[in-house]
Amino acid sequence: MNIQINSNSGLYQTGSNVNLSTQSAEAVSQMAETKLIAAENVINVKAGDVFSGQIVDMTKEGIASIMLKNNAMIKAQISAGLSVEIGQILSFQVKGATNSSVTLTPLYANLDNNSAVAKALSAADLPITAQNADMVKAMMERGLPIDTRALQGMANLAAKYPMANPASIVQMTQLGIPLTEENVQQFEAYKEGQYKIAESLNPVSEGFAEMAGESISMNRAVTNIFLEMPSAELTTAVSEALNGNSEKLFAMFGVETAETENVEAAEDGKQVIQQAEKGLEKLSADGNQKENENVVQKNEADTGKRNAEVIKPDPQYSKPGAVGNDLIKLVGSEGADKLAELMNKAGFPAQLTAKVAAGELTPKQTLELIQASLEESEGVNFKGEDAKAAVRELISSEPYKFLLRNQIKANLLLEPEEVADQEKVQAYYQKLGRVLGEASELLRNTGRSETPLSQAVNNLNSNVDFINGLNAAMTYIQLPLKMNDMASHGDLYVYTNKKKLAEKDGNCSALLHLDMEHLGTVDVHVTMKDYDKVTTHFILQDESLLDFIAKYLPELDKNLEKRGYHMHSDVSLNKEAKSVPEIMFNKGSNAKLIQKTSFDVRA
Repeated sequence: MNIQINSNSGLYQTGSNVNLSTQSAEAVSQMAETKLIAAENVINVKAGDVFSGQIVDMTKEGIASIMLKNNAMIKAQISAGLSVEIGQILSFQVKGATNSSVTLTPLYANLDNNSAVAKALSAADLPITAQNADMVKAMMERGLPIDTRALQGMANLAAKYPMANPASIVQMTQLGIPLTEENVQQFEAYKEGQYKIAESLNPVSEGFAEMAGESISMNRAVTNIFLEMPSAELTTAVSEALNGNSEKLFAMFGVETAETENVEAAEDGKQVIQQAEKGLEKLSADGNQKENENVVQKNEADTGKRNAEVIKPDPQYSKPGAVGNDLIKLVGSEGADKLAELMNKAGFPAQLTAKVAAGELTPKQTLELIQASLEESEGVNFKGEDAKAAVRELISSEPYKFLLRNQIKANLLLEPEEVADQEKVQAYYQKLGRVLGEASELLRNTGRSETPLSQAVNNLNSNVDFINGLNAAMTYIQLPLKMNDMASHGDLYVYTNKKKLAEKDGNCSALLHLDMEHLGTVDVHVTMKDYDKVTTHFILQDESLLDFIAKYLPELDKNLEKRGYHMHSDVSLNKEAKSVPEIMFNKGSNAKLIQKTSFDVRA
């Protein structure tokens, strides 16, 4: 609804904008504020201002005559969707003001006819603004009192966080979530669906993989934070191998050396026999020469075939959330060859780097070898400047950084089988908190506190803190999972009534939410009654998967019945299922479920 100056009466009429008449109104040309001089009254208008007035007349065409507080009269066309009546108070907010037009928008278009919000704000002596209106409506929707004391108290809280949606402040206050700048930001991120740890790991892993390529010392700092420390046994074996003794390292990685020794012994024996049997020397030599030629030809053919067969990286692992355990699929045969070549130049034995080139070592094993070689300061394990140059080139190479990025993500995800073990979930969050703390410290110490990488780490750390705060008010845990070579998101929420915790009556209901690569979004509602009666309801958003899931439900029921549960499982389709944050932040309208387990992600 917009209003236009009437040049004769000083009244406002309908228009697409508020066009000022130059015949009876003078416009003061200011972008921030426009002064309107009507016939009898002066009205100062700027963006954000709110007009309030009472409807004193209404025509059949829907044109309302509204009296403002300064007794100025305006006329406005009431839209068909807004039900009003004489005596009602309406409010409008100025959305924009220029030297030629003013655009207004109606407030409280969805209120009932008695303008409860406006009356409540007026009674509490609070200005009628869009933010205050949203605050009152949120309090009303959640059944909170809207007396003067309650409104003024909530308004004071909302004023401390002016950038936040007032409804968020109301929700957090009712849910008992501590109000801090970080928590408010996280709460609103959760409401907008921008809260998934599994997705937040991508910029963190990429940023630190790049940092690790800067120098040997930086590589050691990064890998010591994000990767598991190599064992003392491996570190010793690598050090000895780089100094010429590979026996321990070969044994650890299954490098066969007996075959080489047998060949050498056979050659020695052949020479003895040739010397003893002079008469057969020429025949043996001719036969061996022919055999050797055949072997050489075969080796050349095999080598040519391998060189011609260039394996490209699997496109699956170029996706942001991908995590893999196959070196060749991750970096391709050329990437594996590059890693092997640089490792060989750095002093690693050829028999071992050949396994890297063939993809016979996992990405984790390959990184552990390199990490172990850097355990001593500045890579003193490497003999000579050429070897040190090779390792510097190695850690800055794209194949290495890709492997490191992959492994950082893999190490910061939960395995599906760990979810059932509360202690393992707690241990995961303890590790995540420690890693993020050490990562933040490294960024501070290297002058990177204001970088996007630091922001990503801080946001992830705030997310973990927020989960811990949430868990004090409700039972919720986020599950960043490694499933089918992808980082997948999960939520586990037990509808909580803390007072029921001590009753232990055998009743529990929970929601498990999963976002998966192939199955899409899956919600699993589980309800237990009397300790042994379990109902499991799968809710899918992809209709094509209904039969697929239904096929395995009898097997699920059978397996749980073997454990003593009376089972019933079903599956349905709901393409507009609510998100877990939407459910848990708006509890009260839903059936209350009972808490069974409490997670402390920091303890």
